[in-house]
Formats: sequence, C-alpha cells, structure tokens
Amino acid sequence: KMAKAKKKGKKAKKKGKASKVDPEKLKAQGKINDKAARRRAAAIKLIGWIDVARDWFQAHLATIFDELRTQDSGGQGHVTPSAFLQVLQSAGCPLDQDQQETLTMAIDLQRNEIIEYCLPAKQLKCYGGGLMEVVHLGLERVMTAHRQELADIDQEHAAELNLLEVGGVAAWKTGVLPGEMAPTEESLTAPGDADEAAESGDNDEAGQASDGQAGGDDDDNDDDD
Repeated sequence: KMAKAKKKGKKAKKKGKASKVDPEKLKAQGKINDKAARRRAAAIKLIGWIDVARDWFQAHLATIFDELRTQDSGGQGHVTPSAFLQVLQSAGCPLDQDQQETLTMAIDLQRNEIIEYCLPAKQLKCYGGGLMEVVHLGLERVMTAHRQELADIDQEHAAELNLLEVGGVAAWKTGVLPGEMAPTEESLTAPGDADEAAESGDNDEAGQASDGQAGGDDDDNDDDD
C-alpha cells in the first residue's frame, strides 16, 4: 500500500508540473514591452507643453490680443506666422522655439500661412475670445496627432509580440516568419520609382521601334535609287 501511494504521488506531481518556459522568449518579450513603454513615455513627455500653452494664453489673452492688433497694421484680422511668433516671444511665452513653431503651424487653420486671430467667438464671449478658440483648435490638432502616434506605437508593439509568439525569437530578430522570404531590394522599390522605370522601358522600346522604322525607310529609299 505504501508503494502504491508513492507511485500515485509521483503521478500527481507529473500532472501538476508547469510547462517549460523559453528564457530567451521571455527575455525578448521583456525587451519588446520595455521599448514600447519607453516610446510611449517619450511621446507623452513631448506634448507636456500643451497645458502650459493653454494656461499661459488664458492668463495673458488680452495682452497677446493687443500685441497681435499692433502687428496687424492693416486691421485685416490676421497676421503672418512670423508676426505671430514675434508676439509670442515679446509677450514672454514660456514655450521653447520648437514648441512655439509647432503651435503656430497648428493654429494656421487653413494652412495658408495666415493666423486669423480675430475670428468671431462662438462660445468665449470675452475680449480676445476668438483668438482663444483658435488656440484651442490648434492645440486639439496637436493632441490628435499625438493620439495617432500613441496608437501607432501600440500597434507596432502588438505586432512585435505576435511575431514573437508565432515565429519565436529567431523570427522576431529577423522580422520574418519561417517560410517567408526576406524583402529584396526590388520589393522595397517605391511605387513612384517602379513607374518611372516602367515608363523609361516603354520609351526605350518606342525609340528602338522608331529606329527600326527609320532603317526600313532608308532601305526602301536605297531600293528606289
């Protein structure tokens, strides 16, 4: 009976034994997760200035609006991006140069090199309210691009994990699943380059055909002589 009990105990231990985990696969998974986390953190850090910009505009709206009116000598209700940047700098904007330029491009709503600072306000019925609404729209543009960047990071992260799960460490390192061919130089050719090459080939064939026809005409002329 004791012997049978020992055998049963051994069988129970075998059944409860966990499946073996590949340490290389775990290591690769950690690297993938770490890379995605670092990319997300860096992307989030890059847009930390948005709240700073919004708060600064709200606190100095009247001053900024008056400065823009001074720049708008013709009273047209809009200024150039360079004039807007000049106002930001003279008003003591806390953003760095790159952030100021990003903001300026974002509030060029029509993308026509014009900053319309004097649009009628839809909700903010205050002095410079139209300008503040334009700033809100510009900052939302930046945030939309930021959300897309985070979505791209998440998508690439999921794709890497899937490649590791399906193809193993070797496939993850090469970026190619077993049985698939690695991309060649021809497959990496841009569509525009391929079109140009095809067009060039067609031109060469047309040129050869034209030369052949010209040669035939010369032969006919010789026969006539």
